[in-house]
Formats: sequence, C-alpha cells, structure tokens
Amino acid sequence: MSLVLSLVLMFSTVKPAKAFYLEVPEFFKVAVKYLKSKSAIAQEGGTVAPAPSSDPTFQPSQPPPPPSDQPPAMPPPVQPPQDGGTSNDQQFQDLRQGAQQMDTNLRKFDSMMKDSERSGREINPNVRDNFNQARDMVNKSKSAQGPQDLEGVDVEKLDRSMESLDESRQEIAQQEQRLKSMRRNLSGMERGVTMFEKQVARLAKQGITVPENASAAIQKIKDAITKIKETEDADEADEVMQELPELMDALNESRQELEMLSRWPQTLKQLDRELKRFTQELKRSKTIVDRLAKKEIDLSQTYTMFEEAVNKLKAVRDEAVEKVKSGNGQEAFELIENDFFGQMQDVWEHQRVIQMMSNLGRFTSEFKRGVSDAERTISSLKRKKIATSDLESILAEVKTKGEEVKALLKTSPVDEEAVMSLLQELEDLRQQFEDRRSELTGDEEARPWEGGKQNFKAVELPSGLNQFIKKEPTSELIQ
Repeated sequence: MSLVLSLVLMFSTVKPAKAFYLEVPEFFKVAVKYLKSKSAIAQEGGTVAPAPSSDPTFQPSQPPPPPSDQPPAMPPPVQPPQDGGTSNDQQFQDLRQGAQQMDTNLRKFDSMMKDSERSGREINPNVRDNFNQARDMVNKSKSAQGPQDLEGVDVEKLDRSMESLDESRQEIAQQEQRLKSMRRNLSGMERGVTMFEKQVARLAKQGITVPENASAAIQKIKDAITKIKETEDADEADEVMQELPELMDALNESRQELEMLSRWPQTLKQLDRELKRFTQELKRSKTIVDRLAKKEIDLSQTYTMFEEAVNKLKAVRDEAVEKVKSGNGQEAFELIENDFFGQMQDVWEHQRVIQMMSNLGRFTSEFKRGVSDAERTISSLKRKKIATSDLESILAEVKTKGEEVKALLKTSPVDEEAVMSLLQELEDLRQQFEDRRSELTGDEEARPWEGGKQNFKAVELPSGLNQFIKKEPTSELIQ
C-alpha cells in the first residue's frame, strides 16, 4: 500500500453514505453464543443412566423391613417450568437476521471482486479463502433449525474473516477512488498538452521542422495520459503518474526553442529587410566609389570588402533557413546571432567609410555634431551617478584624431590613405564608445526572436495530482 493511500485511510474518518461494511453484528454473536450454551446445558442435563443389569446372577432375597421402619412416601419436588421457547425464538430470529445481513454484504463484496477482476486487477487468493470461509458459516447460520446446526459456526473465526474482508473491501474502494481522482485531475493537463500540440502543428504548417525531443515528449505524455485513463489498476496508474513530472520537464525544456521557432517567420523577414538595405547601400556605394575614382581617390578595395561581407550575410541567412528545415532550430539561431547580427556592425563600417570619404567636405560639421552628442551622453550619465571616466577617455582620443583628420583635409593633395587610416581609427573609437555606453546603461538591442507574445504556455501538473506523486524523503526525514 502506497504512502498516499495509507494517509488517505488514516484520515478518512467519515464513511460514505452508500458504502457497505463487512462485519459480524453484535446481536448475531450474542444469539450464537446463547444457542450454543443452551444446547450444551441440554446435553448435560439429559444424560441417561445406564440400564439395570440383566445378569442372572443369584441374589439372596431380603426380607422387607417392618412397616413401622419405612418412612411415609413424600411427593417429588416441584420443578419450575422450563419455558425457554420465547427466548429461543428471539435468538433464532436474531441469528437469521444477522446472517441475512452478512449474506447481503458478502454478495455485494463478491460482485465488487468480480468487477475488479474483469478490470484486470488480481484478487489475492487469501481474500477468496476468507470469503468462502465466511460465506460457509453464514449459510449454516441461515439454514440452522436448531442449536445442533451451529456446530461449525465459530463466531471468533467469522469475526476475523469479516474484518479481513472489510480491509480488502476498503482497499479496492480506495483504488477505484484514486483512479477517479487521478482522471479528474488529468483533464486540465490534457487540455494544456492539446493546446501545446496545436501550436506545434501550426509550426509544421509554416514549414518549420519541430525538434524531435519536443514531439517525443508530447507523445510520451499523451501515452501516459491514455494509460491512466484506460487502466483499471490503481497501482499501474500510480506508476505511470510518477513518470509525469520528468516528462513534463522534458517538454518544458523544449518550450524555449519552440518559442524561438514560432518567431522564425518574423526573424526571417527582418533578415531579408537587412539584406535589402545592404543591397541598396551597395548600389549607392558603387556610385560613390566610381565618382571618387575620377578624382583619383581609390576606394575599390573598401567596396570589395563591403560586397564580400554582404554576400557572406546572405550565405548565413540561407544556411540558417536550411538548419530550420532540418530540425536544427537552435543551431540556426546561434548562427544568426553570431554570424549575421554579430557581424552587421563590421559590414556597415565599410559603407560608413565610403560615405565619409564622399562627405569629406562636410566632415568638420559632422564631426562637431558627433562630439556634441557624445558630450551630452556623458553629462546625462553623470546626472544618473554613473561613472563616465572610460567614455571621457575615449572622447578625448576621438577629439585628437578628429583634429588630425581636419588637418589632413586641409592639405593638398589629400593623402587618402592617411585619411582612411584615421577614419578607421575614429570608427573603432566610435564603436568602443557605443559598446561602453551600452554596458553602462544596459541598453542593448533585442533580437527579433526575443520579442513578441508568448505562444507556448507552460504545461503544468494540476495541483490535485500532487498528492499522487511520490516525493523523495528530505535529509531530515532520512536522519
């Protein structure tokens, strides 16, 4: 008997109104003992003296005593009337009434055992032996016509048998009740799993391959629920119930990946938007590079690096699509994170260099505006009591490099290699400034799969099922 069942039996003090109980009525016990005792008394009082001897041995005749020596004859003592009929009738009535009551309940228990066996549960042979023993004594009591017919009726033995049978009845009833309670509490979890499965099916319709571990976890949970709903063996259902927490954990472990996969369409759209922007910038940059080439400013190498970087992003996008189709969604998102979004700043750097060379005439004003923006950022952080020494150090270096660029732009002809080198250093400093600012403020750009509504709700065990889950004893209990 499980710990949960033991606790249920311990605290179940209120008996169900429609229950029956296997017990020997007290009035039946009194009746049997009374009738048996009356029978014993009757047998003792009815002992027949041995018949006179018929042996023809000579007996000398004895003269009768003289009349004066014989006492006068006395009448026999008057015995009280043996009127036990009314009492015996009452005891036989109690005997038959008690036997009929036990017979009715034994029939109900027999039906309960047969139903249990038809459901696949095995009845202990000892229970059947006790049942047959009790039924035999009850049948003898029902058919008894006199005390002598109660010879095989042992009240104490019958009482022990009925008590043992009632314990078996309670156990069978508790098993049925446990099964009903399990199934009732499973309904909520079953709805959650069904909803989860519909979301997974929606992903499949979008051409997204669902991870095998998620599909396997769903199927195992469904199989477990089906087994609990179909089995009539409470012990078997209890064993399956112990597997559910681990299965639920496995399903919920895949939930994060499924959430990301559910946002794959919006992620793919953003990838395509970014690539479209890069393609447009490539065309504009090509025009700028060709124009500057006429001024003997060679940016062909920068453009080539820009073009190769964009093509690499396209390849990353295509590879991620294939990984999603093959069921490797986690790898796809890691690839996009590292080799697409993680490389975008470097790709844009090529475009910014080309654009800056095109706008050399406006460098002074743009540089001044950029420095002003950085100074405002530092002032804002200072008001928030955030340390800005690193940002101030970077900005000081930016100002120095900016002055060097302005000096180069005033020379004629312009040393484009030196300008390019300084612009590259400025770009690196700008990136350092932004990275450090993000660290200080915690302001980082969210990825497309990190936003949006929750599509997959966590599937949890209903609280009503917690009573059926065996828990490992704590260290205090072990001690």
